Amino acid sequence: ESHSQNATALFHGTRTAGMILQTPVSYDFTNDSPTGAFEQYGSVFAQVNQVIRTLRENASSGSLKTEISDSYKEAVLNKLNEISFTAIDGKDCTAGSATVSCSGWQTTVSGEWLADLADTALNTPMQDNGLSCLDSLRQTGALISSMGGDYDISDIEQLPDQLRTIGEITLDCYCGDGVVREVDITAEGTAAIKLTGETVPWHNIVMESGGVTFPLLTTTEEGTKTTYSTISEGSEMALSYDTASGDYSLQMDDIPVFSGTFGRSDSGVVFSGAAEGIDYSFTVSDKAEIKPVEGETIELTTATEEQAAALMEIINALSGAAGGAASPAA
Repeated sequence: ESHSQNATALFHGTRTAGMILQTPVSYDFTNDSPTGAFEQYGSVFAQVNQVIRTLRENASSGSLKTEISDSYKEAVLNKLNEISFTAIDGKDCTAGSATVSCSGWQTTVSGEWLADLADTALNTPMQDNGLSCLDSLRQTGALISSMGGDYDISDIEQLPDQLRTIGEITLDCYCGDGVVREVDITAEGTAAIKLTGETVPWHNIVMESGGVTFPLLTTTEEGTKTTYSTISEGSEMALSYDTASGDYSLQMDDIPVFSGTFGRSDSGVVFSGAAEGIDYSFTVSDKAEIKPVEGETIELTTATEEQAAALMEIINALSGAAGGAASPAA
C-alpha cells in the first residue's frame, strides 16, 4: 500500500522454524525534522528526501517516461555537425574469421572542441524537467552516500577541463557494412580501436597501441549462453546470460560474485539471485494482488527507541535466516 506522503516498505523475510518474519516499515519523506531514535541521522534523511521528491516530481510530470528531449538531441547534434570528414583510402578490416572491405574517412578535432562536446552532453537538460546528465548523477550519488556508500563523480565533472589540455586529435574512421569497424587515433601517440565481432561488431573490441593489443571486450557464445568479458584494473570481469534458461552470473577473476535467474514465467518477470550467502527473489506481474500488512508500522522518522530496537532484531533475524540458506517466503 502506498500513500502520497510516505513510502511504505515491507521487510519480508525467510521461513524460520515454520514462521514468516515480517513487519511494515514506513518512511515519511515530507518530515524535514525527524524526531525519535533516528533523529541523529537528520542530514541523511534530508538527502534521501531530496532524491525522493525529485523522483516524484519527475514521475508526476511524466518525464520518467519521456525519451531524451529534442532540445538535448539538437544541442549534441549541432556540436557534432561542426566537424567535417575527408575521404581517405579504405582497407580491409577483421570481422571474426572474415574480412570486411571498408571505406575510409578522416577528421581532426581539438581538445577544446571535445571539451565543449562533453560540456554540452553533461550539462544540457536531457528531459523537459530540466534535469541534466550531471544532475542525475549527483542525485544518485546523494542517495548512495546517504546509505553509507561511496559514489564519486569528480572525474566526470572535471572531464571538460581535462579535455581542454589536449591538442589536436586526428581520427581515421573505417566503415563497412554500414557500421564503424575501426578508428585510428593520432594525438601525442597513435592507437587503434577495432570492432572485430563477426555477427555483432561491438561484441569483440580491441585496442592496439605501441605494438601491444589490449582486449577491451570479448564475447563468447555457447549455444544459448553468451558471456561478455572485460578487464579493469588488472581484474577480469565476466557477465554471462542464457536466453533459454534465463540464468545469469557475474564473476571476477573466475570467482562468483552473484548469480541467479532473470526471465519471464507464468507468474510474471522474475529476477532472483544469490550473493554472499543471501538469496533473493523478485517477481513483477500484472496479476499480483496487493494486500495490507497487519501489525504496528514503524515510521523511521518518528520511531521510538523500542521500535528501533525491534527493527534491528527483525533485520538481524532476516540476515541470519538468509545466511542459513533458508527458502524464500512465498
